[in-house]
Amino acid sequence: MTWDEPFKLMIVDDESERLAQHLAEALEPAGFKTTIVRDVAAAQQVLAREPVDFLVLSFNGQGALNLQPLQSWLSSLTQTRTVALLSESLESYEDLLHQAGVGLIIPRRLNPRQIAQTLINQGELRNLEEQNHRLRQMVDTRTAYENLLGGSAPMRAMYRLLDQIARTDAPVLITGEDGTERVDVARAIHQKSERAQQPLVAIDCRKMAEDRTGAAVFGPLGNGSYSTGPSLRHSAFARAGKGAIVLHNIETMPPEVQRRLVDFFHRPFFQNETPGSPQPLARIMATAGPNLLGKVEAGEFQRELFYRLNILQVRVPPLRERREDIPMLAQHFLRAAARRLGVRATVGGLTFSSKVLLRLFQYDWPENLEELERTVAEMATHAQDGQLEVENLPPALQQLDESANGESIKLNGKSTIPLKEAKRLFETEYFTGLLRRTHGNMAMASRYSHVGRPYLYKKIREYGIEPEEFR
Repeated sequence: MTWDEPFKLMIVDDESERLAQHLAEALEPAGFKTTIVRDVAAAQQVLAREPVDFLVLSFNGQGALNLQPLQSWLSSLTQTRTVALLSESLESYEDLLHQAGVGLIIPRRLNPRQIAQTLINQGELRNLEEQNHRLRQMVDTRTAYENLLGGSAPMRAMYRLLDQIARTDAPVLITGEDGTERVDVARAIHQKSERAQQPLVAIDCRKMAEDRTGAAVFGPLGNGSYSTGPSLRHSAFARAGKGAIVLHNIETMPPEVQRRLVDFFHRPFFQNETPGSPQPLARIMATAGPNLLGKVEAGEFQRELFYRLNILQVRVPPLRERREDIPMLAQHFLRAAARRLGVRATVGGLTFSSKVLLRLFQYDWPENLEELERTVAEMATHAQDGQLEVENLPPALQQLDESANGESIKLNGKSTIPLKEAKRLFETEYFTGLLRRTHGNMAMASRYSHVGRPYLYKKIREYGIEPEEFR
């Protein structure tokens, strides 16, 4: 097996250079880049300049081993996996070597090919561990999920829940305040599910005030013993096929339509169908405001329908509970507005000043994402090319008290925000300026900042920065 990036391996052997050479030759086809040194002192000099992935210490001498200086040295090699080749006369030192920091002990009596295969297996194990670590990081630090944006703790928790819900076909109730991305959450669930290739039909129940029969969902009433079911031709179910139907703002659904939906749950078939030959049906998802249960208790929404829909529930967090997502979302909305206006965002075009980002962060956004998107679009429309300043903000945000935010720190000696958010704002500006300076060249940005490229990519994804915008 070979790897895209070869493993660097060092062999320290003061007696059997022939064994070390055989090992190097056996490991080379598997993608190992091997260095051979004669003693620990030489190894320390080389490793001070260039770390390795694996360090192989060959012990073939007689008498006692002095492990104290070895333990001190090995403890400093945090990114290196240490292996010992041990002769039979020294096998009693196995436990002490493990305590000193040696991860694996291989008997020297094995032939070079067997020793090499053990090292190759260790390489495969390390590769798997690194892949698992990267996957865990992706899950735990996701800043997007299908069409959803945000890397805050509430959003990451919601993403994990959506992963589970997408694997089922049960009804879903998605609750949240006005302006939160409730329909987008339903769409994300659909796109992650096995129904993703089928249509998704969304119906806003607020438009059903005059639709007392539920024709928008079920089509016209039919004839026969089951006339309330969905029409096989003229219904949302017919359009959705095996896909999904989203009933948006279901708390506004007229009572007559609620009853028709309850009937459907009792007999989930198209009109004139029999249970023996049913057509495939779409999955049902519904969105509602945060007080749907209160409407149930007040008798304004059918209790049975509530429990039929509430098999699985997702709560979409309001923007004030996920403030750390605001810089990323604002940059995203600014790029979208700039594209509509035919200008560029962040490079020779529109960008946010730090004071504007601070006000956007501090505001509570009662209308949530819809209000943030509308605000950014209005600012972009009325601004000239260049940096968006406080005077470009709506009056409510211009007058915002910069010092109101509880436990906080000073930013630039003037503004007051929580430490975590100050760091986020600073890093957003820092990485934006860095990519502007390097014209989006990630290799050059990595050199200038002394930050490794994997970490640099992680940070710009986290803050919604796109290198292409700077090229």
